[in-house]
Amino acid sequence: MRSKVQLTEALKAAAICTADIGLDTKSRLWRHVVALGVLILSGYVQAQDTCPSGKYRATPRGIPGPVVCAPIAHDRDGHVVAPPPRADRWGAIASDRAANHVATSADRPNKQEAEKAAVASCSLDGGAACSVAIAYGNGCGALVAGEHGLSAGADVTKEFARQAAMHQCSSSGDQGCHIVHVACSAPSFDH
Repeated sequence: MRSKVQLTEALKAAAICTADIGLDTKSRLWRHVVALGVLILSGYVQAQDTCPSGKYRATPRGIPGPVVCAPIAHDRDGHVVAPPPRADRWGAIASDRAANHVATSADRPNKQEAEKAAVASCSLDGGAACSVAIAYGNGCGALVAGEHGLSAGADVTKEFARQAAMHQCSSSGDQGCHIVHVACSAPSFDH
């Protein structure tokens, strides 16, 4: 059920909307019709930001880009495994275009700091035009080179990150895919 504050805000918005389209703002019916429309629209917009049944939101709120929904994991007995906690330790892998210079950052408090540190480290190592290949929170990332370029993947362990990066490379039609670098955002993800 909507809160009283949301209803009050919707009624205010309705009064503004009805005034803008020339309707009598004293008409309670019109205000309530428009308020209902505002509430329905806000519910629709919020619904677009959530994941379907059987999946959880894997990307933190406030991160630009599309919402990534991951399947809810089940153990061998079919019991639901809790989704991983929100990332609080971030890492990143940066490289130049040829992957001659690869650098990482780890144990950073947010994605932006991890990316900035990895690019700075790559540049200090002699890389020209270094850029972030991948950033990852509470997990690991892997960089893969193929004949046509670089691919990256991230997951909760080094092995899963390798698999994700190799899949990314091969599914893009690239040949000769091989691991260039694997790193984790914290030492506890090193398995």
